[in-house]
Amino acid sequence: MPKQEIHYFTKTLGSAGFVDYTAENVSHLERFSYLYGYPLAIVSQWVRAAQKAAAERGYPCEIIHHFLEDTPIGIVLPSLSSGFLCVPFDALSAEHFDSLCSSNEKTAFLSALSKAQECFVKAKKIHDDWEKIYVSQMDFAACDALSKTVIQKIMGEHQGCDTGRVFVRFLGAATAEGAVDKIESITAGLLRRYFIKGRPGTGKSTMLRKLVAAATEAGFNVEEYHCSFDPNSLDMVVIRALGVCLFDSTAPHEHFPSRPGDEVVDIYEAAVKEGTDERFEKELARIAEEYKFKMLEAKKELSRARDIFQRIEKLRLSNMDAAACEQARNEVLGRIF
Repeated sequence: MPKQEIHYFTKTLGSAGFVDYTAENVSHLERFSYLYGYPLAIVSQWVRAAQKAAAERGYPCEIIHHFLEDTPIGIVLPSLSSGFLCVPFDALSAEHFDSLCSSNEKTAFLSALSKAQECFVKAKKIHDDWEKIYVSQMDFAACDALSKTVIQKIMGEHQGCDTGRVFVRFLGAATAEGAVDKIESITAGLLRRYFIKGRPGTGKSTMLRKLVAAATEAGFNVEEYHCSFDPNSLDMVVIRALGVCLFDSTAPHEHFPSRPGDEVVDIYEAAVKEGTDERFEKELARIAEEYKFKMLEAKKELSRARDIFQRIEKLRLSNMDAAACEQARNEVLGRIF
């Protein structure tokens, strides 16, 4: 039996600081456990055990990852209305964490995260300048017409029988190893995938918001995936009941059609003045280089934070009671199944 699982993030660090959508994904579940004080290495083992058991029993599952090192830290079993999630020490605010690390390490960890965010903020300002160039060259009427055509293709005359609930998530994150995305996992079981190609500021996020509105109005549950760098921007919309998604397929999560049912939606070709890339070539190259530099700076700070994080995690792991952990594991897994 093929695996029925998707992977995503519910909390990330970007230009808006920490943004956490966990509650939007788990508050409706009947049996859900928050795990406090457990090292990620232990929880990741529990997640893998739950994944295996779910696959053997034919239950679809959702795997939640940690933003800093892309580690699985939680699982949701929608058909059983259950799951669990490790609450890591990102903010190092709990008293029992203070006893495991020096004040210098705590300060260094928080400083690295703060500096990473500062880099993201500066990168966002640079990205705004990038967008302004293309906004000035947009034919918004043509973009609106394209959106209507695409949404009609996706929705047709279909009517759903769900609640019109929106599950808000992140499809990727800027981790200590660089940008990662879970698009292949999220879209693995879909029959139709629409790849939006465009440029910054050309209306990709607006098109996605229009699809969310149309789908929820028609009675479909929707998975809404935001940009971790700028949470106000949408990157993907999935309507799983229709087996379809529409997503921003540009860097840093650039993908290309590879399966039957894949189709490109090219906003640049349809709605941006011809020759814009060429007319603004030098300015665009400068902006792209400045943006890349700031994102690399952010990555360095996240790597520094990750190294401190892992040192403290090893210390926490050495302080765990193996028998108590095994008992907790059995209780957690027993509860979700």
